[in-house]
Amino acid sequence: MAEDIEVLEQYLPAQNMARGCATKPYSLISNAPGKSVIYLTVPRRRKGLRSTTDPGSAQREILEQILGPLKSEVIRVYFEFVHPCFPVLDEIAFNEFWEPDPARIPSSLICEILASTLLFWHNSPVLKQHPRPDLSFAWNQAVTALQEDFMAPTVATVHSALIDMVGRPILQMTGNIVNAGRTASLAHSLGLHRDPTTWKAAEHEKAVRVRLWWGCVVNDHW
Repeated sequence: MAEDIEVLEQYLPAQNMARGCATKPYSLISNAPGKSVIYLTVPRRRKGLRSTTDPGSAQREILEQILGPLKSEVIRVYFEFVHPCFPVLDEIAFNEFWEPDPARIPSSLICEILASTLLFWHNSPVLKQHPRPDLSFAWNQAVTALQEDFMAPTVATVHSALIDMVGRPILQMTGNIVNAGRTASLAHSLGLHRDPTTWKAAEHEKAVRVRLWWGCVVNDHW
């Protein structure tokens, strides 16, 4: 189908312009011989359904209020104890966004990071001097944030879902099974299962896609 669209592409723009439409609903992101990839643009949100522009923002605010100034230490502990075992995040890129403006990091992702790190609370000399927040309450906030995020998912949603599924303790096995299925489906719809080596994209984006697909395969087989 990709090859057919390539042939038709030279004719479609003229028709679109005649109809007053200057944008194409798709783009060719890989023109490697025999491996053409067409990326179709579709609305992220269901028509008529109101959803927040920053899913999980309310839950993030609750967790950040509970942690207060300890929030940054929790993030540090995540990359020291959790991230090395399951490196689906790009630590360098994360810090580049986090340090100047934490608001640029999706709220659902922050909720998952905070909740998954509480298990390692006593591994930090700073955190162990304070009482640890309730694990169940923190995970409920993270789960709610992820549910909102799946209403209008992005690549960042895959990050959040993967961290959610490897989080401990496991409080609801059924939730993990459901998340594994819909995360795999979302990954396919975003083309994460395709080899991005020849794509017309930044090297960082290619690396992120490979890292996320690896995380999906691990969870799916597990």
